[in-house]
Amino acid sequence: MSKLKIWAPVLMVLFVLLAVSGCGLIFPEEYEVKFEVLDEQENELEQAQVELNGLKEKTDTEGVAHFSSVEEGTYSYEVSRDGYLRETGELVVDGDIYDYEVKLSQAEVFFLVKNLNIEPEEVDAGEEVTGEADIENLGFQEGTQEIQLYTAPEGEKLDLLDKEDLTLAAGEEDSISFSRKVPEEIEKGNHLMEIRSEDDAEAEMFIIFGEGNFEVSNLDIVPEEVEINEEVTVSADIRNTGEELARQDIELYAVPEGGEPIAPIMVEENFGLEVGEQGQVSFTEKVTEDEVEPGIYDVIVSSDDDQAEGQVKVSSSLVTEDPEPIEDNTQKLIFTLDIVGVDLEAFKEWELEVGYFDELEELHDKENFSEEDFSVKIEDNQGGAEADILSYRDKKYVIGIVEIGEDAINAGGHVEVTLDPHDENNQWQKSDSVGLEVERLDNNHTDEFEVTVDLD
Repeated sequence: MSKLKIWAPVLMVLFVLLAVSGCGLIFPEEYEVKFEVLDEQENELEQAQVELNGLKEKTDTEGVAHFSSVEEGTYSYEVSRDGYLRETGELVVDGDIYDYEVKLSQAEVFFLVKNLNIEPEEVDAGEEVTGEADIENLGFQEGTQEIQLYTAPEGEKLDLLDKEDLTLAAGEEDSISFSRKVPEEIEKGNHLMEIRSEDDAEAEMFIIFGEGNFEVSNLDIVPEEVEINEEVTVSADIRNTGEELARQDIELYAVPEGGEPIAPIMVEENFGLEVGEQGQVSFTEKVTEDEVEPGIYDVIVSSDDDQAEGQVKVSSSLVTEDPEPIEDNTQKLIFTLDIVGVDLEAFKEWELEVGYFDELEELHDKENFSEEDFSVKIEDNQGGAEADILSYRDKKYVIGIVEIGEDAINAGGHVEVTLDPHDENNQWQKSDSVGLEVERLDNNHTDEFEVTVDLD
């Protein structure tokens, strides 16, 4: 192999480097610039802001701000800190590390603006909005300054709306507030409020709402049939078809079928929408026997402009306790039920079906199972009374129709069903599964409850 071939790659690299250099593509040198900020007594100033050609850094606990990767050149800088006079100037960067010391003089008078609070942060056109801020004199002399209020829609030039003179001694702090009625014709949406002194300023956003038109649609009720002590969720879509950003209270009503709404049961306050925007409201409420009786209810979701309606069916419920575990095969099984949400005076009959389940699904015939194998007891304040068992139907299913009398009414519908072991030795079989169904004998409602106990 010739020497020319060996040196060819090296020569090629050198050629490329020379070409790049000749075209002016050599990357410029970069340097580190460090500012040390002190006060007149040579104390290090923390949290001073240093701006170098648009780049901003804060000084650390040692009063130092670092700028890295700074190219050679001439730069303007500005150093500032609350309560001190600003320092500006130019510096030339031409070394690896550039250290620059800046001393700040305390201002005779410096009015710091802080803690701006706007109340309310969301306001309707025609209502009043207030901006309040604290002003502190960080200077070493008493001074008087004009404090100004500016506002404007977001992104637009601020307009001066109000002003007030304020006098503060050195180190003194006071609050100042401005209140303005929002004009009806003002542009709706985000607005900026700024309170300024001659030295400082602070700004915050607030929202102005106007008149909209809120259409209500797609009412959804889950579930459409609910028992006492269960929860129901009502949701609806709300669309602003008006011409301005607006907000409204969205209200939920529930009244007996055909009744007139009087007062909302829940309210979604200040629901805000942009022009053409659609949102969803959702209400979840527990149905309690203290407030609701079984029946059909009209459900209404309403805005100021529109409403959507639906219906929910409320049924009475059975609150039950699981039977105690079977510890021996002669133990009785006791099912406890509390009948909730029914007018016991108006309705007094329930059907109780007690028997044995085949694979926990269907009641199964037992030859030795008879009416003596179960009893129904009504718990009242005096310790209990027997219910009337009116009839039994066929041998396969043992069914008792129970009339709930005065004792049950006094006890608030608390029922106990006791089931004895049934075989010839008055024992349970290990494979037995026992269940209970309760059905309300009423033209309007059928409430069923089933519980099973596996005796394996």
